[in-house]
Amino acid sequence: MRRGRCCRRQGPWRSRELHDATTSVASLAMAMSRETSPESRRTISRVPTITTSSPLRASLTYATMGSAVASFARTAPPPIPRAAARSPIAAVPAAAAFMTVRRECVDVRTFRVMSSSRNGECRSGREIREEKRKWITARTLGAMDRKIRFATQSGGQPTGADWLDRAKRLEDIGYATISMPDHMVGGAWSNLPALGAAAAVTTRLRLGNLVLDNDFRNPVVLAREYATLDVISNGRVEVGLGAGWYDRDYRSTGIRFDRGRVRVARLAEGVTLMKRLFTEDEVTFEGTYYRTSQSECRPKTVQQPRPPFLIAAGGPQILELAGREADIVAVIAPGAGVRPPAPDDVAATGVRRQLDLVRAAAGARFAEIELSCFVDVTLTDDREKTIAELAEKGNVDPAVLGSSVYRGIGTLDQIREHIVRVRRETGITYFCLRGPHVEELAPVVRDLAGT
Repeated sequence: MRRGRCCRRQGPWRSRELHDATTSVASLAMAMSRETSPESRRTISRVPTITTSSPLRASLTYATMGSAVASFARTAPPPIPRAAARSPIAAVPAAAAFMTVRRECVDVRTFRVMSSSRNGECRSGREIREEKRKWITARTLGAMDRKIRFATQSGGQPTGADWLDRAKRLEDIGYATISMPDHMVGGAWSNLPALGAAAAVTTRLRLGNLVLDNDFRNPVVLAREYATLDVISNGRVEVGLGAGWYDRDYRSTGIRFDRGRVRVARLAEGVTLMKRLFTEDEVTFEGTYYRTSQSECRPKTVQQPRPPFLIAAGGPQILELAGREADIVAVIAPGAGVRPPAPDDVAATGVRRQLDLVRAAAGARFAEIELSCFVDVTLTDDREKTIAELAEKGNVDPAVLGSSVYRGIGTLDQIREHIVRVRRETGITYFCLRGPHVEELAPVVRDLAGT
Protein backbone atom coordinates (compact mmCIF):
# COMPACT_ATOMS: atom_id res chain seq x y z
CA MET A 1 0.00 0.00 0.00
CA ARG A 2 1.30 3.42 -0.87
CA ARG A 3 2.27 5.76 1.96
CA GLY A 4 -0.25 8.40 0.90
CA ARG A 5 -3.18 5.94 1.06
CA CYS A 6 -2.11 4.77 4.48
CA CYS A 7 -1.96 8.29 5.83
CA ARG A 8 -5.33 9.22 4.32
CA ARG A 9 -7.01 6.09 5.60
CA GLN A 10 -5.88 6.63 9.15
CA GLY A 11 -6.33 10.39 9.09
CA PRO A 12 -4.10 12.74 11.02
CA TRP A 13 -6.29 12.85 14.10
CA ARG A 14 -6.61 9.06 14.26
CA SER A 15 -2.89 8.52 14.12
CA ARG A 16 -1.97 6.79 17.36
CA GLU A 17 1.40 8.40 17.74
CA LEU A 18 0.02 11.86 17.00
CA HIS A 19 -2.53 11.44 19.77
CA ASP A 20 0.15 10.16 22.14
CA ALA A 21 2.52 12.96 21.25
CA THR A 22 0.01 15.76 21.69
CA THR A 23 -1.29 14.23 24.91
CA SER A 24 2.24 13.84 26.25
CA VAL A 25 3.17 17.41 25.42
CA ALA A 26 0.00 18.84 26.88
CA SER A 27 0.43 16.80 30.06
CA LEU A 28 4.03 17.87 30.33
CA ALA A 29 3.11 21.49 29.86
CA MET A 30 0.52 21.31 32.62
CA ALA A 31 2.96 19.53 34.93
CA MET A 32 5.56 22.19 34.32
CA SER A 33 3.13 24.98 34.93
CA ARG A 34 2.59 23.55 38.40
CA GLU A 35 6.33 23.50 39.03
CA THR A 36 6.97 27.10 38.09
CA SER A 37 6.41 30.33 39.91
CA PRO A 38 4.71 33.44 38.44
CA GLU A 39 7.98 35.33 38.30
CA SER A 40 9.75 32.60 36.34
CA ARG A 41 11.45 33.56 33.11
CA ARG A 42 10.37 31.49 30.11
CA THR A 43 11.45 31.41 26.51
CA ILE A 44 10.63 29.24 23.53
CA SER A 45 13.21 27.57 21.31
CA ARG A 46 13.05 24.82 18.70
CA VAL A 47 14.89 21.62 17.96
CA PRO A 48 14.50 19.55 14.75
CA THR A 49 13.13 16.33 16.22
CA ILE A 50 9.79 15.52 14.56
CA THR A 51 9.69 13.59 11.33
CA THR A 52 6.30 12.93 9.72
CA SER A 53 5.06 11.59 6.42
CA SER A 54 2.12 13.95 5.96
CA PRO A 55 2.16 17.75 5.60
CA LEU A 56 -1.18 17.98 7.36
CA ARG A 57 -0.03 15.73 10.16
CA ALA A 58 3.16 17.76 10.52
CA SER A 59 1.17 20.98 10.71
CA LEU A 60 -1.32 19.65 13.24
CA THR A 61 1.35 18.05 15.41
CA TYR A 62 3.51 21.13 15.41
CA ALA A 63 0.61 23.46 16.10
CA THR A 64 -0.64 21.30 18.96
CA MET A 65 2.81 21.05 20.50
CA GLY A 66 3.36 24.77 20.10
CA SER A 67 0.05 25.51 21.79
CA ALA A 68 0.73 23.08 24.61
CA VAL A 69 4.16 24.47 25.33
CA ALA A 70 2.90 28.02 24.98
CA SER A 71 0.27 27.28 27.61
CA PHE A 72 2.92 27.39 30.30
CA ALA A 73 5.33 29.71 28.52
CA ARG A 74 2.63 32.40 28.24
CA THR A 75 3.60 33.20 24.70
CA ALA A 76 1.98 32.66 21.33
CA PRO A 77 2.63 29.30 19.66
CA PRO A 78 5.32 29.45 16.98
CA PRO A 79 4.13 29.58 13.37
CA ILE A 80 3.99 26.43 11.29
CA PRO A 81 7.05 26.26 9.04
CA ARG A 82 6.45 26.64 5.32
CA ALA A 83 8.12 23.28 4.72
CA ALA A 84 5.34 21.55 6.64
CA ALA A 85 2.74 22.93 4.24
CA ARG A 86 4.38 21.85 1.02
CA SER A 87 6.84 19.01 1.59
CA PRO A 88 5.52 15.43 1.25
CA ILE A 89 7.96 14.34 3.92
CA ALA A 90 8.63 17.16 6.34
CA ALA A 91 11.18 17.34 9.11
CA VAL A 92 9.44 19.76 11.44
CA PRO A 93 11.10 21.40 14.41
CA ALA A 94 9.22 20.64 17.61
CA ALA A 95 8.58 23.33 20.17
CA ALA A 96 11.04 22.91 23.02
CA ALA A 97 10.85 25.14 26.05
CA PHE A 98 13.64 26.29 28.27
CA MET A 99 12.75 28.09 31.43
CA THR A 100 14.77 29.22 34.38
CA VAL A 101 12.99 29.49 37.70
CA ARG A 102 14.16 30.57 41.07
CA ARG A 103 15.13 27.10 42.25
CA GLU A 104 15.29 24.85 39.23
CA CYS A 105 16.27 24.70 35.58
CA VAL A 106 14.06 22.80 33.16
CA ASP A 107 14.96 22.12 29.56
CA VAL A 108 12.26 20.30 27.63
CA ARG A 109 14.61 18.98 25.04
CA THR A 110 13.15 16.26 22.89
CA PHE A 111 9.79 15.31 21.41
CA ARG A 112 10.04 12.65 18.71
CA VAL A 113 7.16 11.32 16.67
CA MET A 114 7.48 8.62 14.05
CA SER A 115 4.91 8.10 11.30
CA SER A 116 2.47 5.24 11.69
CA SER A 117 3.49 3.92 8.29
CA ARG A 118 6.81 2.43 7.35
CA ASN A 119 7.90 1.35 3.89
CA GLY A 120 4.38 2.02 2.61
CA GLU A 121 2.68 -0.40 5.02
CA CYS A 122 0.47 0.20 8.03
CA ARG A 123 1.83 -1.07 11.31
CA SER A 124 -0.09 -2.77 14.07
CA GLY A 125 -1.09 -1.01 17.24
CA ARG A 126 1.57 -2.98 19.09
CA GLU A 127 4.28 -1.74 16.73
CA ILE A 128 3.09 1.83 17.09
CA ARG A 129 3.08 1.56 20.88
CA GLU A 130 6.62 0.22 20.76
CA GLU A 131 7.64 3.12 18.55
CA LYS A 132 5.99 5.48 21.00
CA ARG A 133 7.94 3.95 23.87
CA LYS A 134 11.16 4.20 21.92
CA TRP A 135 10.84 7.52 20.15
CA ILE A 136 8.47 9.81 22.02
CA THR A 137 10.61 11.37 24.68
CA ALA A 138 9.97 14.20 27.05
CA ARG A 139 12.95 14.71 29.30
CA THR A 140 13.69 17.40 31.84
CA LEU A 141 17.32 18.40 32.02
CA GLY A 142 19.54 20.16 34.49
CA ALA A 143 18.78 20.67 38.12
CA MET A 144 15.32 19.12 38.21
CA ASP A 145 16.49 15.97 36.46
CA ARG A 146 19.47 15.04 38.61
CA LYS A 147 20.32 15.15 42.27
CA ILE A 148 23.35 16.99 43.58
CA ARG A 149 26.35 14.89 44.48
CA PHE A 150 29.83 15.79 45.62
CA ALA A 151 33.34 14.60 44.89
CA THR A 152 36.64 15.75 46.27
CA GLN A 153 40.09 15.66 44.74
CA SER A 154 43.24 14.68 46.57
CA GLY A 155 46.76 14.13 45.30
CA GLY A 156 47.68 11.90 48.22
CA GLN A 157 48.40 12.00 51.95
CA PRO A 158 51.58 11.91 54.05
CA THR A 159 51.21 8.16 54.70
CA GLY A 160 49.17 5.25 53.44
CA ALA A 161 47.26 5.10 56.72
CA ASP A 162 46.33 8.77 56.40
CA TRP A 163 45.03 8.14 52.89
CA LEU A 164 42.83 5.25 53.99
CA ASP A 165 41.50 7.19 56.99
CA ARG A 166 40.66 10.11 54.74
CA ALA A 167 38.73 7.88 52.34
CA LYS A 168 36.66 6.49 55.21
CA ARG A 169 35.95 9.97 56.60
CA LEU A 170 34.85 11.28 53.21
CA GLU A 171 32.45 8.38 52.82
CA ASP A 172 31.01 9.01 56.29
CA ILE A 173 30.53 12.72 55.51
CA GLY A 174 28.50 11.91 52.40
CA TYR A 175 30.87 12.55 49.52
CA ALA A 176 29.93 10.43 46.53
CA THR A 177 33.39 10.17 44.97
CA ILE A 178 37.04 10.45 45.83
CA SER A 179 39.10 11.51 42.84
CA MET A 180 42.74 12.14 42.04
CA PRO A 181 44.60 14.39 39.59
CA ASP A 182 47.21 13.05 37.21
CA HIS A 183 50.55 14.85 37.21
CA MET A 184 54.09 13.60 36.86
CA VAL A 185 55.53 16.48 38.88
CA GLY A 186 54.55 18.08 42.17
CA GLY A 187 54.44 14.96 44.32
CA ALA A 188 51.03 13.63 43.26
CA TRP A 189 50.50 9.93 43.90
CA SER A 190 49.89 7.37 41.20
CA ASN A 191 46.14 7.21 40.73
CA LEU A 192 44.95 3.67 40.29
CA PRO A 193 46.93 1.96 43.08
CA ALA A 194 45.78 4.62 45.56
CA LEU A 195 42.16 4.28 44.44
CA GLY A 196 42.39 0.50 44.75
CA ALA A 197 43.51 0.90 48.36
CA ALA A 198 40.63 3.31 49.03
CA ALA A 199 38.22 0.77 47.56
CA ALA A 200 39.31 -1.79 50.14
CA VAL A 201 38.26 0.34 53.13
CA THR A 202 35.01 1.80 51.76
CA THR A 203 31.73 0.39 50.48
CA ARG A 204 29.87 3.29 48.84
CA LEU A 205 32.52 5.83 47.87
CA ARG A 206 33.01 5.96 44.12
CA LEU A 207 36.51 6.09 42.67
CA GLY A 208 37.44 8.56 39.96
CA ASN A 209 40.15 10.53 38.23
CA LEU A 210 40.01 14.24 37.44
CA VAL A 211 41.54 13.35 35.13
CA LEU A 212 44.01 10.87 33.66
CA ASP A 213 46.06 12.26 30.78
CA ASN A 214 45.25 10.06 27.81
CA ASP A 215 48.73 10.53 26.33
CA PHE A 216 50.49 8.81 29.24
CA ARG A 217 48.76 5.42 28.94
CA ASN A 218 47.89 2.98 26.21
CA PRO A 219 44.08 2.56 26.07
CA VAL A 220 44.27 -1.25 26.00
CA VAL A 221 46.40 -1.34 29.13
CA LEU A 222 44.31 1.35 30.84
CA ALA A 223 41.03 -0.42 30.09
CA ARG A 224 42.28 -3.52 31.88
CA GLU A 225 43.45 -1.46 34.85
CA TYR A 226 40.05 0.19 35.15
CA ALA A 227 38.22 -3.12 34.71
CA THR A 228 40.25 -4.66 37.53
CA LEU A 229 39.53 -1.68 39.79
CA ASP A 230 35.83 -1.93 38.97
CA VAL A 231 35.81 -5.58 40.03
CA ILE A 232 37.80 -4.89 43.21
CA SER A 233 35.43 -2.07 44.17
CA ASN A 234 32.27 -3.96 43.16
CA GLY A 235 31.32 -1.47 40.46
CA ARG A 236 32.34 1.93 41.84
CA VAL A 237 34.67 3.21 39.11
CA GLU A 238 34.33 6.38 37.02
CA VAL A 239 36.71 6.55 34.05
CA GLY A 240 38.06 10.10 34.01
CA LEU A 241 40.05 11.18 30.95
CA GLY A 242 41.46 14.35 29.46
CA ALA A 243 43.67 15.44 26.60
CA GLY A 244 46.48 16.80 28.78
CA TRP A 245 47.52 20.42 29.24
CA TYR A 246 50.55 20.73 31.54
CA ASP A 247 53.70 20.90 29.46
CA ARG A 248 55.95 20.13 32.46
CA ASP A 249 54.34 16.69 32.74
CA TYR A 250 55.30 16.01 29.14
CA ARG A 251 58.85 17.29 29.54
CA SER A 252 59.39 15.18 32.65
CA THR A 253 58.36 12.02 30.81
CA GLY A 254 59.92 12.81 27.46
CA ILE A 255 56.53 12.46 25.75
CA ARG A 256 55.90 14.87 22.91
CA PHE A 257 53.48 17.68 23.74
CA ASP A 258 51.45 17.86 20.53
CA ARG A 259 49.08 20.62 19.52
CA GLY A 260 45.70 20.67 21.18
CA ARG A 261 43.71 19.34 18.25
CA VAL A 262 46.08 16.37 17.92
CA ARG A 263 45.76 15.53 21.62
CA VAL A 264 41.97 15.79 21.41
CA ALA A 265 41.86 13.56 18.32
CA ARG A 266 44.04 11.00 20.09
CA LEU A 267 41.76 11.14 23.13
CA ALA A 268 38.75 10.54 20.89
CA GLU A 269 40.34 7.39 19.52
CA GLY A 270 41.32 6.26 23.00
CA VAL A 271 37.78 6.66 24.31
CA THR A 272 36.33 4.76 21.35
CA LEU A 273 38.82 1.94 21.80
CA MET A 274 38.26 1.67 25.55
CA LYS A 275 34.48 1.58 25.17
CA ARG A 276 34.80 -1.26 22.68
CA LEU A 277 37.17 -3.15 24.97
CA PHE A 278 34.70 -2.88 27.84
CA THR A 279 31.76 -4.11 25.78
CA GLU A 280 33.24 -6.56 23.26
CA ASP A 281 35.05 -9.87 23.79
CA GLU A 282 37.72 -9.18 21.19
CA VAL A 283 38.67 -5.94 19.47
CA THR A 284 40.67 -5.20 16.36
CA PHE A 285 41.10 -1.47 15.89
CA GLU A 286 42.70 0.56 13.11
CA GLY A 287 42.99 4.25 13.88
CA THR A 288 45.36 7.11 13.22
CA TYR A 289 46.99 6.85 16.64
CA TYR A 290 46.11 3.38 17.92
CA ARG A 291 46.12 0.01 16.21
CA THR A 292 45.29 -3.25 17.93
CA SER A 293 44.72 -6.83 16.85
CA GLN A 294 42.43 -9.22 18.72
CA SER A 295 42.72 -7.26 21.96
CA GLU A 296 40.85 -8.46 25.05
CA CYS A 297 39.88 -6.74 28.27
CA ARG A 298 39.64 -9.06 31.24
CA PRO A 299 38.12 -9.14 33.78
CA LYS A 300 34.79 -7.79 32.59
CA THR A 301 33.52 -4.83 34.57
CA VAL A 302 30.85 -5.15 37.24
CA GLN A 303 29.12 -2.07 35.83
CA GLN A 304 27.38 -3.04 32.63
CA PRO A 305 27.71 -2.43 29.81
CA ARG A 306 30.71 -0.40 31.04
CA PRO A 307 31.73 2.16 33.68
CA PRO A 308 30.72 5.79 33.07
CA PHE A 309 33.19 7.99 31.21
CA LEU A 310 34.00 11.46 32.50
CA ILE A 311 35.77 13.88 30.15
CA ALA A 312 37.17 17.18 31.40
CA ALA A 313 36.70 19.88 28.78
CA GLY A 314 37.31 23.60 28.37
CA GLY A 315 37.97 24.37 24.70
CA PRO A 316 35.54 23.97 21.79
CA GLN A 317 37.02 20.79 20.29
CA ILE A 318 37.11 18.80 23.49
CA LEU A 319 33.71 20.14 24.61
CA GLU A 320 32.25 18.75 21.39
CA LEU A 321 34.04 15.44 21.95
CA ALA A 322 32.66 15.30 25.48
CA GLY A 323 29.17 15.96 24.14
CA ARG A 324 29.48 13.04 21.76
CA GLU A 325 31.16 10.53 24.05
CA ALA A 326 31.03 11.38 27.76
CA ASP A 327 28.55 10.24 30.38
CA ILE A 328 29.83 13.00 32.67
CA VAL A 329 31.20 16.30 31.36
CA ALA A 330 33.48 18.16 33.77
CA VAL A 331 33.55 21.75 32.54
CA ILE A 332 36.73 23.70 33.17
CA ALA A 333 37.56 27.32 32.39
CA PRO A 334 39.02 27.90 28.91
CA GLY A 335 42.80 28.00 29.20
CA ALA A 336 42.73 26.89 32.84
CA GLY A 337 46.26 26.60 34.17
CA VAL A 338 47.70 28.16 31.02
CA ARG A 339 46.46 31.76 31.05
CA PRO A 340 44.53 33.95 33.52
CA PRO A 341 40.79 33.66 32.89
CA ALA A 342 38.61 36.58 31.87
CA PRO A 343 35.68 37.33 34.21
CA ASP A 344 33.16 36.22 31.62
CA ASP A 345 34.96 32.90 31.06
CA VAL A 346 34.42 31.72 34.62
CA ALA A 347 31.01 33.27 35.29
CA ALA A 348 27.77 31.35 34.72
CA THR A 349 27.33 33.01 31.32
CA GLY A 350 30.65 31.61 30.14
CA VAL A 351 29.84 28.14 31.44
CA ARG A 352 26.50 28.20 29.65
CA ARG A 353 28.28 29.03 26.39
CA GLN A 354 30.50 26.01 26.89
CA LEU A 355 27.50 23.83 27.65
CA ASP A 356 25.84 25.03 24.46
CA LEU A 357 28.68 23.34 22.55
CA VAL A 358 28.20 20.16 24.57
CA ARG A 359 24.46 20.25 23.95
CA ALA A 360 24.85 20.76 20.19
CA ALA A 361 27.28 17.85 19.90
CA ALA A 362 25.25 15.56 22.16
CA GLY A 363 21.88 16.08 20.52
CA ALA A 364 19.09 14.15 22.21
CA ARG A 365 21.52 12.30 24.50
CA PHE A 366 22.29 15.56 26.31
CA ALA A 367 19.47 14.51 28.63
CA GLU A 368 21.62 11.61 29.80
CA ILE A 369 24.80 13.59 30.48
CA GLU A 370 25.71 14.57 34.03
CA LEU A 371 27.34 18.00 34.29
CA SER A 372 30.22 18.59 36.65
CA CYS A 373 32.76 21.23 37.66
CA PHE A 374 35.48 21.97 40.20
CA VAL A 375 34.83 24.35 43.07
CA ASP A 376 37.93 25.54 44.92
CA VAL A 377 36.69 26.35 48.41
CA THR A 378 38.04 28.90 50.88
CA LEU A 379 36.18 29.17 54.19
CA THR A 380 36.25 32.66 55.71
CA ASP A 381 34.06 34.99 57.73
CA ASP A 382 35.04 37.98 55.58
CA ARG A 383 34.40 37.14 51.95
CA GLU A 384 35.28 40.49 50.41
CA LYS A 385 38.55 40.81 52.30
CA THR A 386 39.56 37.26 51.39
CA ILE A 387 38.73 37.83 47.72
CA ALA A 388 40.94 40.92 47.70
CA GLU A 389 43.81 39.05 49.37
CA LEU A 390 43.56 36.05 47.03
CA ALA A 391 43.36 38.33 44.00
CA GLU A 392 46.49 40.20 45.01
CA LYS A 393 48.36 37.00 45.81
CA GLY A 394 47.43 35.36 42.52
CA ASN A 395 47.61 38.52 40.40
CA VAL A 396 43.98 38.00 39.40
CA ASP A 397 41.15 40.47 38.92
CA PRO A 398 38.97 40.39 42.07
CA ALA A 399 35.93 40.37 39.77
CA VAL A 400 37.08 36.99 38.46
CA LEU A 401 37.14 35.44 41.92
CA GLY A 402 33.91 37.08 42.98
CA SER A 403 31.87 35.87 40.00
CA SER A 404 33.59 32.55 39.30
CA VAL A 405 31.58 29.35 39.18
CA TYR A 406 34.80 27.58 40.13
CA ARG A 407 35.50 29.46 43.37
CA GLY A 408 33.51 29.19 46.57
CA ILE A 409 34.62 31.81 49.08
CA GLY A 410 32.89 32.65 52.34
CA THR A 411 31.07 31.05 55.23
CA LEU A 412 29.37 27.66 55.11
CA ASP A 413 26.09 29.39 54.31
CA GLN A 414 27.72 31.34 51.47
CA ILE A 415 29.28 28.15 50.06
CA ARG A 416 25.88 26.49 50.22
CA GLU A 417 24.31 29.43 48.38
CA HIS A 418 27.08 29.28 45.78
CA ILE A 419 26.40 25.60 45.02
CA VAL A 420 22.66 26.18 44.74
CA ARG A 421 23.17 29.21 42.50
CA VAL A 422 25.54 27.38 40.15
CA ARG A 423 23.08 24.54 39.85
CA ARG A 424 20.24 26.93 39.14
CA GLU A 425 22.14 28.99 36.56
CA THR A 426 24.01 26.20 34.73
CA GLY A 427 22.36 22.85 35.45
CA ILE A 428 25.60 21.48 36.98
CA THR A 429 24.85 18.97 39.72
CA TYR A 430 28.13 17.12 40.30
CA PHE A 431 30.56 19.29 42.26
CA CYS A 432 34.18 18.39 42.93
CA LEU A 433 35.18 20.38 46.00
CA ARG A 434 38.88 21.13 46.44
CA GLY A 435 41.04 22.84 49.00
CA PRO A 436 42.03 22.39 52.64
CA HIS A 437 38.47 22.68 53.94
CA VAL A 438 36.69 19.79 52.22
CA GLU A 439 36.03 17.94 55.49
CA GLU A 440 34.83 21.12 57.18
CA LEU A 441 32.21 21.34 54.42
CA ALA A 442 30.40 18.33 55.89
CA PRO A 443 27.25 20.36 56.80
CA VAL A 444 26.97 21.64 53.22
CA VAL A 445 27.50 18.18 51.73
CA ARG A 446 24.93 16.61 54.04
CA ASP A 447 22.38 19.36 53.40
CA LEU A 448 22.62 19.38 49.60
CA ALA A 449 23.61 15.86 48.56
CA GLY A 450 20.63 14.12 47.03
CA THR A 451 18.54 17.28 46.63
